Amino acid sequence: MFIQLQRGDYASARTAMEATLASGFLPAEEVTKTHKSLAQIAYQLKDYDKVIDHGKKYLQSAPGDLEFQLLMIQSQYLQKDFRATATGMRSVIAAADRSGKEVKQEWLQLLMSAEYEQKNTAGVADSLEMLLKRYPSQKYWRDRIQMVQDLPDLGDRENFEILRLMNETGVLEGADEYVELAEIAIQLGLPGEAKTVLDKGFANQILGVDETADRQKRLLNMAGTQAADDSKSLALVEKETAAAATGDPDAKTGEAYLSYGQLDAAVAALQRGLGKGGLTAPDTANLQLGIALFRQGKIEEAKTAFALVKQNKALTEVARLWTLFIQQKK
Repeated sequence: MFIQLQRGDYASARTAMEATLASGFLPAEEVTKTHKSLAQIAYQLKDYDKVIDHGKKYLQSAPGDLEFQLLMIQSQYLQKDFRATATGMRSVIAAADRSGKEVKQEWLQLLMSAEYEQKNTAGVADSLEMLLKRYPSQKYWRDRIQMVQDLPDLGDRENFEILRLMNETGVLEGADEYVELAEIAIQLGLPGEAKTVLDKGFANQILGVDETADRQKRLLNMAGTQAADDSKSLALVEKETAAAATGDPDAKTGEAYLSYGQLDAAVAALQRGLGKGGLTAPDTANLQLGIALFRQGKIEEAKTAFALVKQNKALTEVARLWTLFIQQKK
């Protein structure tokens, strides 16, 4: 059998091993080893049913052999048994975590692929987040955030927060996305944020370099003019909103302060508004508070604010991803 294996004659080696196994003369320990060898040979022969058949028998005696479990899982994937692949892969990942072993990137990629083949959106999102925690990359960030973009019935607020997170994580791409983020910011009454985004786009030579340059410059000028007027009146507006009975005016003022980078004032106004209650959009206010606290370096407080975003599905997803992002930054 050894010579046959050395020659790559897996079929003959398998026939000989199966005959030895069927003889009934092998001790229990050798039976276990033979099932493992037969499974490995079957994998070389692309006989995945036999891989799983012998593999199950081997794992009854060696349940902790993670590398062999991966062989089984790969066979299930190649058989298009994606449910079993995902279940087995999650078990291997959990076992590796418990034992302090490295969870390899290709394991998580296989899990994500199996979930995708099942059209299990939640499973794909979860596997992407596991990849982001262990192997963060711009590709994984963009893929995960785009899953939020694919949610139905998104309005300006949801699109703004998604694009803002893309900007924060460094995956905002192309002039169109910079312009879209700036235009929505202006529509939401946040010209300061629009100007900041456009300034970044021009500085990075993403904007102002093609036939749309004039339009982009006009947008920047408009954002700059509105931001200058808006920032001058902000302190006066805050005095009025502080006296309001409900929290909406405070929340709006806090968001404006945030857009200008005035973090202390932003946090104070947002906390005041949330404390008053009666907010029409508490998720939006808590999201802004989380961002402001994060930018102050108050990571745990920011995570608490993000955890309170619960009603709007898209914003809940965005807040979850902000939490993941700030944990990485920490």
